[in-house]
Amino acid sequence: MIRGFWQSRLAAGGIFAAMAGVAVLVWVRDQGMPAYIPLLATILLLALGAVAGRLAGNILASHLNAKCLALLHVRLDPAAFLARYEPVPPRLDRASQGYAVACAYLADGYAAAGEYDRAIAALCPSFEGKKGEDLALKGLYYNNLAAYRLGGGDAAGAVDALKALAGVVEQCRTAKPAFAQNMAANLRLYQNWQACLAGGRVEGEWLASELPKAPYQLRRLELLKVLALYELKKGRPGRAREHLEALRQSAGKTCYGPWAEEALAGLPPRG
Repeated sequence: MIRGFWQSRLAAGGIFAAMAGVAVLVWVRDQGMPAYIPLLATILLLALGAVAGRLAGNILASHLNAKCLALLHVRLDPAAFLARYEPVPPRLDRASQGYAVACAYLADGYAAAGEYDRAIAALCPSFEGKKGEDLALKGLYYNNLAAYRLGGGDAAGAVDALKALAGVVEQCRTAKPAFAQNMAANLRLYQNWQACLAGGRVEGEWLASELPKAPYQLRRLELLKVLALYELKKGRPGRAREHLEALRQSAGKTCYGPWAEEALAGLPPRG
């Protein structure tokens, strides 16, 4: 991720340049000595500069990346997140895992802003490369693709993504059990969301039980939206109102707030 932020590139380059400067001083100081002595010192100093610079750059890049993600996941401000993060993925190596993950982060920002088509376009589907298939990236891709299709109300378009995600879960049950467990919970949520939109059977009790366990705020907003859709489907506007009001109050600057407002406006007056 060093290449994604100018501060991390500057830190890495600055440390290497400082070590190179010290190497020059070594040559000046060691004039008249056998050439192999300053040569060895130069090699060690440059190697140290490269390693230390990369380490410092990675630490700083991780810190800056976390600060950006906090705008989305803590402050729930997708516009502020996108303003800072849009330049990051294009700076990264397109063949790297970091690029695919950064694209997924960016896509989450577009989705939280309600720009689901841009979110889908931002995803990196190239989870297969020279090193073989990366199941984690494949799962991330289909997980997000299903979420964005459903967020945009495209129940039919989400079917293939859900089938692919289910296949990844099965592949990972033995090799990556923790990852499979997380993806299985996501899959179940999105299958229920798809059922809400398409008229299938919905696990209302399970959805309600998941709400207190939501691991992060955007997941809670997704659950509230699906629960509201479920109650509307069941013809229970009073219960739907509870979820919609909770969604409106906790939506921050995401697209969930306006969606909840519109849905509340369509409910019958309180009895």
